[in-house]
Amino acid sequence: SGLPACELVPDHLNEVVMNLLQACVEDEPPRFARVAVSSKTRGDRVVVCIGGEAADIGAWFAQPRLQAIRSRIAEMGATASVIDGAIEIHLPAMPAG
Repeated sequence: SGLPACELVPDHLNEVVMNLLQACVEDEPPRFARVAVSSKTRGDRVVVCIGGEAADIGAWFAQPRLQAIRSRIAEMGATASVIDGAIEIHLPAMPAG
């Protein structure tokens, strides 16, 4: 509620989030003891945050085995960055008009 509209295929966003959550807990030992998913606005964009209490999540997210997730994010017209121990997925804003 209150988030701006985005233009994307909802199933693709679901795929990205579920694959990231699965990757977060697959590591042995698991990368995260607890994973949090939240959404917020930044300017006119919706940002989905996936993170937890993990060290060096940037190096983890850059691993080659997560390339398919990063590719799907790009295919959606979204971008991803690692900020404050969380992966932030910046969703594409709805075009004006």
